[in-house]
Order: sequence, then structure tokens, then C-alpha cells
Amino acid sequence: MDNRYVTIKLPKNLVDEIDAFVGRYGFVSRTEVVKEALRRLFQQYQLCRDANPGINTYKKEAEQPEKEK
Repeated sequence: MDNRYVTIKLPKNLVDEIDAFVGRYGFVSRTEVVKEALRRLFQQYQLCRDANPGINTYKKEAEQPEKEK
């Protein structure tokens, strides 16, 4: 596994929410919270993609092509 890291910028209000998770739910760092959140997000999108092949679930709903009626 690649152990290189990158820095990301987040709005202060999201960082405050992350900080609320640290300690309260057993996380020891902001990094743990963000990694867990991303893992769950990717799992959710994978489940959606598996259930709806051919639909790009990573695009916002507004960017999806309209379905023919």
C-alpha cells in the first residue's frame, strides 16, 4: 500500500464537524475521520453503480443526461 500523503483544504465548518467526531466516536485524528468517511462514500457509490450499470454515479444529478420518456 502506498503511504504517501497529500494535503487538502476544507472549509472551517467541515473541519469543526470533523473535530467533533475525533474522540467522541473513537477516532484519534482528523485523518481517521476523513479516511473513514471517504471509504463509506466510495462504498455507497459502488453499490449504486452496481445496481445501476451504465450510470455515472460520480456526477451530480443535474449533470446526468435526461432519460428518454
